[in-house]
Amino acid sequence: MGVESLTKKIRCEVGSDQIYILDRNNRYLPGFNADICNLKILIPRKGCQLNLNKMRTRNCLIIFAITFASFQSWSQKDSSLVQVFTAPSLGTAEGLTVEFSLDYEPSGSEWALSFPESAVELALFEAEYTADTEKSYQLRIGQGGQIYSLIAGFGESIPPQWRHPNWVQPSYGGGTSYAPWVDEVWQMVAVDEPLNNTPDSSYFIHQSGVYLKTPDQTSPFYSPVLASWFNEEEKSFTTINWGQQAHTEDLENIQFSSRLLYYTKYTCSYPGIIQVDQMMYNFGQDNMTFLNVPWGGVRHSSLGHTFLSAPDNTFEEIVGIYGNTPVIQAVNTGGWLAWSNQEDGNSSALAIANTISTVTNNNVIRYGDAGNLDAAWNNRDYSVLEMIRRPNSNQLKFGTGMKFRYFYVIDGSVSELAAVITDLNLEGEAFDTDFLPEMNDTDSLGFSFQVAGESLIKAQHTQGENDLFFKTQPFTNSYPVFEVCGAEGTSYITSDPNIYSHKPWDGSVDSWELLGFREKSVSSSYEAVELCQGASLELPSGEIVTPTEDSLYTSLISGLDSTIDSLVFTHVNLSEPSLFFLDSDGDGYGDDTVMILGCELPAGYSEIDGDCDDSEASIYPDAPGSQEGLDNNCNGVIDPQEDPCFGDLNDDFSVDVSDLLILLNWAGCANNDCGADLNNDDSTTMADLLLFISFFGFQCD
Repeated sequence: MGVESLTKKIRCEVGSDQIYILDRNNRYLPGFNADICNLKILIPRKGCQLNLNKMRTRNCLIIFAITFASFQSWSQKDSSLVQVFTAPSLGTAEGLTVEFSLDYEPSGSEWALSFPESAVELALFEAEYTADTEKSYQLRIGQGGQIYSLIAGFGESIPPQWRHPNWVQPSYGGGTSYAPWVDEVWQMVAVDEPLNNTPDSSYFIHQSGVYLKTPDQTSPFYSPVLASWFNEEEKSFTTINWGQQAHTEDLENIQFSSRLLYYTKYTCSYPGIIQVDQMMYNFGQDNMTFLNVPWGGVRHSSLGHTFLSAPDNTFEEIVGIYGNTPVIQAVNTGGWLAWSNQEDGNSSALAIANTISTVTNNNVIRYGDAGNLDAAWNNRDYSVLEMIRRPNSNQLKFGTGMKFRYFYVIDGSVSELAAVITDLNLEGEAFDTDFLPEMNDTDSLGFSFQVAGESLIKAQHTQGENDLFFKTQPFTNSYPVFEVCGAEGTSYITSDPNIYSHKPWDGSVDSWELLGFREKSVSSSYEAVELCQGASLELPSGEIVTPTEDSLYTSLISGLDSTIDSLVFTHVNLSEPSLFFLDSDGDGYGDDTVMILGCELPAGYSEIDGDCDDSEASIYPDAPGSQEGLDNNCNGVIDPQEDPCFGDLNDDFSVDVSDLLILLNWAGCANNDCGADLNNDDSTTMADLLLFISFFGFQCD
């Protein structure tokens, strides 16, 4: 994601005693601490006081970035990944002021939901055109890249998201709010029709996110933002999202997965016109045969009348209930529909202008009210619009993609909309295409990798000589590469976004990031190696390395399967070497004249030296005496406990009265030639007598 998105993704707030980590909705994130944060920007609030030395603050909000991914490198990554569309059709106009923000600002609209609007908001465009305020608007983009709020002179145009209590099953964790800005919004939808067997195995991949239809789903989950970028010059904002299988209740049994990437670019550079560029890329084996580009509709109380254009760009009102109205061939229209709250169209109006041609098998339109909106029970307030494409069997299978361009137009009446659409030839500017570049026609991004924690691997865009390179956009038969960070502090570099769970909403994943594309999928593993400093190591790739510091090595190994490679991260922690001494006799003490340097104790060696005779296991420092005449304790003398016949002064192999008489004869001797100096203190004293008595009567056979 771009600089602005990253600053909103995680924030750290300095409290009185510690740093708290907040998510983008100002909710505290448990399990995080200040170690993962690096102070980047300080936004002072009223009365802000900050003491960085003590890390204490009052009324200050500190925005942090993850230390392992700098703002600059991640911004460059995202700005490269979103460059999949051609230049905007329209230029800029004098007098148009466009403000873009990633800061949450409520729409003020009424929503029939228990969840706050801050849960869905991702970005806001405010376009003000002083020459004609009917062309001014506020566009709010949701976490899934969907349009969840569009406000102009007609008021809020997106339906209130109401659901009847009778439609709610007891198992719905979201209650009556089980579709929080994931259905009645402007978005892309894709279906593999042979797999879509309602009501028990529904197959709908939403751009926006999932329904909350299982007991454990108690908060919204939107299609994860993999990358995003705001282009100041173009006044455009692009998101890349991993589309989600919306019907979570069916996934409990059939476990459909999604392998669709949704790209959406909103350009707000021309008064009253929002250009929409979108792309789907399929990296799975399912074959998309039915597309909504877009699915959506309007709030009936704001835009209660629907108008359909004719090929000559005249228009007439159309009415009916969705499901009962006729299917309209786009080629039989002027390419656009409009809504106004006056039956003659003479009030603030909204139109969608699309192409009437297609490279797919069909291009049709379905419309109508969501039930009888006059019924007392029906508060849905929703008029549906569905623009349908039917790709052929080769257009959205594995390794293929489609791009689309269309426009939302805002003005003071339907007649004025018709004039703008005609004058700017918006139907002609709109298109769909199934073109994808080949691998050699795409740019590359280089990544290095770092360890952030015990086994958390983080990618960093660096463009270094030894980097691992991925392509910046999907090419024919390519696989995406994601960085998936788990909630337990681990991560994978992988082509499988479901690597932690087939239920992405279950909290097992903290984040998904798109790194790029390659010709084969990739699966990563992690190994930690303790290595002695100065030693060499053979990596899984076969390369021999001799690290001089703690290092992370990346080995890319071509797999036996022609479609997947292995990425092995080897984290080397160096240990300081130690001296080990040869211990030939196995007594736990080594010979200090024979030694080796290493980090692990080898067999036959000891960490302790000082053995004065490494051939005799009973001889080592502080060893007990064996009374064999050996210097067992290595102190350089034969101690009493080591003497085989201690106290035998007349060498008759016994310690008796005759030896005592000799001792007494030497009593008082005080030179170094005392014949009865038993304790080797160069004298014969009472101490020698006491020592002698302890051995008196000993027979030295």
